[in-house]
Amino acid sequence: MPGSMRSVLMFRGSRYYFSPFTAFLYSLQTGIPAREKVLGKNAFEYLRGDPETEQVFDEAMTAISALWAPAIAVISSPVISFTPFLQELAAI
Repeated sequence: MPGSMRSVLMFRGSRYYFSPFTAFLYSLQTGIPAREKVLGKNAFEYLRGDPETEQVFDEAMTAISALWAPAIAVISSPVISFTPFLQELAAI
């Protein structure tokens, strides 16, 4: 279904997404990504080895892109300039 966030929620509830949060302190202390500690591989190696999780990841990234694309298109538009607004935010 177009506009559905199902895949994003499936992804955010997955072991791939959620389990690295359990090793967040380890990552801060060592500089090593928590996902590597928890899953035993870097992010994309893990996905290559788990086609089901890779599909969930791909579908979630597609849904997120579809959600954000209109806003990015407006911000990038040469017709509407957000430069003054962004400069004002940067000054804060």
